[in-house]
Amino acid sequence: MSVASVAAQPPSPYVWIGGRRVAAPAGGDVRSPFDGAVAGRLGRATAQHVRTALDGSAGSRAPAPAERAAILDRAALHYEAQADQAAALITAEAGICLKHARHEVRRATETLRASAREARRIGATDWEAPYLLQGHVPAAELRVIPEPVTLAIAITPFNHPLNQVVHKVAPAIAAGAPLVLKPSEKAPLSALRLAEVLAEAGLPPDQLNVLTGPAAALVKTLVTDSRVELVSFTGSAGVGRAIARTMAGGGNELVRFVPELGGNAALAVLADCDLERAARIALAAFDNAGQRCTAINRILVEQPIADRFVAALAELAAELRYGDPLDPQTDVGPVIDELSARRIERAIRVATQDGARLCLGGVRSGAVVAPTVLDHATPQMEVTKRELFGPVAPVIRVRCVEDCVRIVRADRQRLAGAIATSSERTAIEYAQAIRVGQFSWNGPPGYRTESAPFGGFGDSGNGEKEGVVHAARSMLQLRTFYRH
Repeated sequence: MSVASVAAQPPSPYVWIGGRRVAAPAGGDVRSPFDGAVAGRLGRATAQHVRTALDGSAGSRAPAPAERAAILDRAALHYEAQADQAAALITAEAGICLKHARHEVRRATETLRASAREARRIGATDWEAPYLLQGHVPAAELRVIPEPVTLAIAITPFNHPLNQVVHKVAPAIAAGAPLVLKPSEKAPLSALRLAEVLAEAGLPPDQLNVLTGPAAALVKTLVTDSRVELVSFTGSAGVGRAIARTMAGGGNELVRFVPELGGNAALAVLADCDLERAARIALAAFDNAGQRCTAINRILVEQPIADRFVAALAELAAELRYGDPLDPQTDVGPVIDELSARRIERAIRVATQDGARLCLGGVRSGAVVAPTVLDHATPQMEVTKRELFGPVAPVIRVRCVEDCVRIVRADRQRLAGAIATSSERTAIEYAQAIRVGQFSWNGPPGYRTESAPFGGFGDSGNGEKEGVVHAARSMLQLRTFYRH
């Protein structure tokens, strides 16, 4: 199977409104970051498309919870049966290695099933029970009535074009909330296909609309509509702040905002760790070519083991195959485009000019950046002080765990972190000190389960959580009804 075969005859550009494809002006081709093969066409939503989508979704009624669960389960069965095709589409549009794209499809399938379970739980929950534990007999009968928000907006990035989208869409269906989705214009095809799969599974037409095209032309209208009651966004801190300002400027400053704003995850490697295991954990810096919000962006290694750790990491990273993402043996594919690859290449070059030692990699071909290991990096370098979104593992040498705490605490991005140590007490104390949303002891910071709370603090988020359970509950409004 080749990238070109995924969409040998790409359909005319369209958006998804009212449960069907609606023709849209051409917004350009969606091309493979690896070889430029056309994976599909981008539809550019017009102002009329936006109005129709918002008018159709706002206040539309969802099926009962049991039927919502059945729709989600049927969609999960589809992705189970069509996993190879779904993975090939992910690879075609985003350049994600086929082996990782297949894993993403498996995760999306579990996200759909977890959302089906949550839909059933929402329908079965005794919402009154927590409020009846009072010290006196109430004078009136109490009912707590959960209702979905009247309209939710979701804005998703390119780096996981299926599962990131499913994490917005499936919880909305579980809650019964109508959703207008704006996927990344760089990788919109999996989102459009998801809408078709859900329609085939029985989702009512106005429960999900998908608008594609450049973000600037769409987001302002979407997030300032007076009927919107929730905005969910995954992307950079800068764009997240811009969306929050736009919401406030349009009178929606009190609308619930669920931002997942990326991170700058650090792995602390202490002298008492299992060194070989720690080096293998550090390989997570190269997962998805480093294009993950929880990717290891900095490795803080205690000085006594630093030489041996760097040598072990470079040896393991040298075994990674990089290049064609459709080759089942490839471990590291391209980043999303050549412009991003050039930015990463430049950051590596500047780091070496400023004193970092290049131990492996540092070369680029098109949008493919070779897995790169840097030693003697510093917290002030571009490769470590912000989310690089590339396959680079910079090592910062430290004297002690207190240095690790100081370096991590100096960064306002608090999404994820990890530590390699044999001491559980040290791991717990370190996790408490750095205060990130997700933490792993002797594992990569990017590990997560689909239902668990997910989100960060500071420049990584406002404390609101994603993950199926929290995302679905965030899309519900509770009304209190008293019968006297």
